[in-house]
Amino acid sequence: MVVERFTSGKLETQRKLNLLVDAVKSLQNLNGDVFIRTANTPAGTTVRLNIAAVLERIMKNSGGGGLIEVCKMSLSGTQNAPANLLTQITLDTIIYDDTSGGDIANNRINITSAGLYAIIARAAIAHAGSAGVATSFAFTTRGGGTGFNETKFVDGNALDYFSLVEIKKLTTSDYIELWITNYDPVINWSIISGTAGTLLSVVKLF
Repeated sequence: MVVERFTSGKLETQRKLNLLVDAVKSLQNLNGDVFIRTANTPAGTTVRLNIAAVLERIMKNSGGGGLIEVCKMSLSGTQNAPANLLTQITLDTIIYDDTSGGDIANNRINITSAGLYAIIARAAIAHAGSAGVATSFAFTTRGGGTGFNETKFVDGNALDYFSLVEIKKLTTSDYIELWITNYDPVINWSIISGTAGTLLSVVKLF
């Protein structure tokens, strides 16, 4: 098997990938745990890379940063969403953080390096007695400068799930927050806590 070094693309990406290539030239990963020398591979044998192991190797060889960086935060306790108000969701628990961007004091994720990011957000809302009332769930960047939102009418069930997925180019001046608007004029709602309820993940892709 011939393994070629990368010669195009972003320099930092080339550097990280070529660290992997150099390792593969002497040791070929088959299943994430077993290694064989490429020179001893029988002729005609197809050697397949274990993607999870490849990504782990990239991250280790680059000093832990790797190509994929993730920050994930959640709400630790049920939060009140007052009637007819916009409420910032209290992201007070860091589940994991490769970016050092988790900001519990301000309930947000700070962007610590520029790049292309996937933003994944979810909220569980308990709204007994408010069937048919509009709700807006949104994440914002730069504290409201730009954002993406989902607006829908809550149904007759006691609980509704809202989710957002967006790909955005972000810089170090950006940060991500979650907001919910309860358009019911009278009834307060509850934002349900925990990873099964309300959370925000920010994943750096490139």
